[in-house]
Amino acid sequence: MGFFNRMKEPVFLKKGSGLEERLEKLKSLEPLLNEEGRAKLKQEIRNLEAGILGERNIAFELENSHMPMYIIHDLYLRDGDLTSQIDYLVVTRKICFIIECKNLYGNIEIDSQGTFVRTMEFGWQRRKEGIYSPITQNQRHMALLRKLRLEQSKGFLSRFLRDRSFDEDHRAIVVLANPKTVLDAKYAKKEVKSQVIRADHLVDFIREACEESRAAELSDKEMLNWAQSYLDMEQENEADYLRKYEEYKAAGNIDRRENVRGSRDGTDYGGRNLSGGDCGRGNPSGGNRVGRNYGDRKPMSKTQESKIYDGDGGFDQGDRERIIKDLRSYRWNTSQAEGIKPYMVFNDKQMMDLLEKFPANEQELKKVFGFGDVKVEKYGAEIIGILDQYRG
Repeated sequence: MGFFNRMKEPVFLKKGSGLEERLEKLKSLEPLLNEEGRAKLKQEIRNLEAGILGERNIAFELENSHMPMYIIHDLYLRDGDLTSQIDYLVVTRKICFIIECKNLYGNIEIDSQGTFVRTMEFGWQRRKEGIYSPITQNQRHMALLRKLRLEQSKGFLSRFLRDRSFDEDHRAIVVLANPKTVLDAKYAKKEVKSQVIRADHLVDFIREACEESRAAELSDKEMLNWAQSYLDMEQENEADYLRKYEEYKAAGNIDRRENVRGSRDGTDYGGRNLSGGDCGRGNPSGGNRVGRNYGDRKPMSKTQESKIYDGDGGFDQGDRERIIKDLRSYRWNTSQAEGIKPYMVFNDKQMMDLLEKFPANEQELKKVFGFGDVKVEKYGAEIIGILDQYRG
């Protein structure tokens, strides 16, 4: 580790998952539904509230770890039809941890076959049920992360080295966020047992794993670059999670403008319900809209040049479409020149924030979602140059 490294505390590169907003949307939907719909909605609200609480517990542990690390909360990845929603991605000086948060009710037993069984008590009665393995869910996160990581590599040697070291550099863990949950893993295999921990053991687990790792420590800058490379992969989740309640409408119509987008429901990749306060909801796939070549922008007329952007977000729909066209064209050409995916330059969510903030210099650009020092240094001047053409 470099002598001049000054980072001593954790830093969130992205904090918040939008689940609170989704919760409010769901609550406002309740008066519109019939009795059956309200019953289903209330169950989803309970699960969502438990999930939010679980993620807050994990955030609290990480914030108070007093370790140098970069944290990304709720990272949504997509590659074609493959999608993944990672609850927490934590980059330390040696290892990147992929955390699947589970705020499950009841006690959890893991048998010798790796099967997860939950036991819940209702008065004098006890009920056992199998639950979908969060380890399998995490393996899918890891597989997609690995694929996207290798696609960032330039050249055969770089790809080979990243592939060979990926398993050593990355650790997938399942964290049980409910402090009342009792974990019984005495019959579980060692490789399974090592991947499931309680939230109050999380920081010690991360610290011990880093101490045992023989990898060279990264500098502050290298650690930031590593974390930023994953944040650059983020895609916007455009799933419509209120559509399933349309059949339960009692009267009137649900305002489609109020649909929640970019949130998560209670299903995993295979459509199974992960009820009981699952912090890591499912990942409905969506088409990848980036990567199209929109061609070069036509010269603007004098009228267009006179005033397009008034400094307060004031441009009409036609102007907005031209700016988007130019930014997409730049994104496509840059990605082709660098041999990377277009969203690695900037994704659609970041592009919308560019339009909202309309930065005039690199310092303002750093306030745009997903634009850290590395990305600003690499693409900042050209992006600002595009925006300047539309500034009044």
